Amino acid sequence: MNQMYGTSFRAYGIDRVIADIEGMYQRGVRHILIVDDNITLDVPRLGDICDAIAALKRRDLQFVIQASSAGIARDPTLPRRMAAAGITQVFLGIENGDEHNLALTKKGKIVGVTQTAVPRLIDEGIIVAGGLITGFPDDDAAAIRRNYEYFHAMGIHTVLDQIITPYPNTEMRQELLAAGLVTNPYDYQWYTGYWPQARTRHLSSRRLLFERWKAKREIIGVWRADGEFQRNYPGYSWLWNHVMRPLILANERRMTWMYGEKGRFKRQMNQWARLNDFFGDMVVDESFFDPDADGAEGIGDPAASPGFGAPPRKDDGREAAFISTRELYWSKQVASRTARTMPEAPAVGLDSV
Repeated sequence: MNQMYGTSFRAYGIDRVIADIEGMYQRGVRHILIVDDNITLDVPRLGDICDAIAALKRRDLQFVIQASSAGIARDPTLPRRMAAAGITQVFLGIENGDEHNLALTKKGKIVGVTQTAVPRLIDEGIIVAGGLITGFPDDDAAAIRRNYEYFHAMGIHTVLDQIITPYPNTEMRQELLAAGLVTNPYDYQWYTGYWPQARTRHLSSRRLLFERWKAKREIIGVWRADGEFQRNYPGYSWLWNHVMRPLILANERRMTWMYGEKGRFKRQMNQWARLNDFFGDMVVDESFFDPDADGAEGIGDPAASPGFGAPPRKDDGREAAFISTRELYWSKQVASRTARTMPEAPAVGLDSV
């Protein structure tokens, strides 16, 4: 963030913010995501924005925001004012429950303020989504489990977890490279936050992926809409809890019975790895999804170089820069119908040429 934007930011006046919100409301918008991860750097301003939104008296207008635990904990009146403004969900970048790991991400000592912020939000009926990062250099299986238990014990409704990723030109990348922990340095198509690009001092990349999957599965489990979710989204919560969730749980039990825990893991990882294989050219050694195998050290193409993937994959330079999906759909329909209605050409033998 600092390298991209610097260490300062500019804020619109509150009147401008409210005018934007009112303009969206008049156009039929009822749910607004405020994508501003600096919103709690100026807590008094956020409080004033909440009061101004509440004064609009738009009872059917709901907001989702990003915030910091420190910002929420700084003012005990803030969660109440947020709820009055219609803020129903807050994403907190909690990241980790270990102070040493938090220091590596330059988050500071926020464990205490997180334990203050989360209950305050929940007490006001606000849904809390927490960001969790695993795979730090000193993480072992027990450390990974402790973090999921930490999030679960606080009553966080949704855990948005990812594995630490050595994104290009970041300090974290330089530190992991210097420590010899990066296992996929250049195949950036795997840099999604889900797949491990590095190992820890205790776990290989493949073992890290498995231990994270196992811990989340056993501690967090299949998500359930309860508490604040049920109050804010009763229809969706009922559908999820009584229809979708039982189906998912039944399928998980069936797959585990058929293939065992590690077999289920391997099948699921293979399936998820192919989700973004749009061109059929993804390089992946499936032994990576066996936590006990002696296969590839890292996920991705080991032949990838620093410039790997820079040009668009499979692009021959003749494709249009922008393609209408509607036009693309109808062109395919026409081509398909044409192929079905055209008479088949007669076979020609070599002897008759």
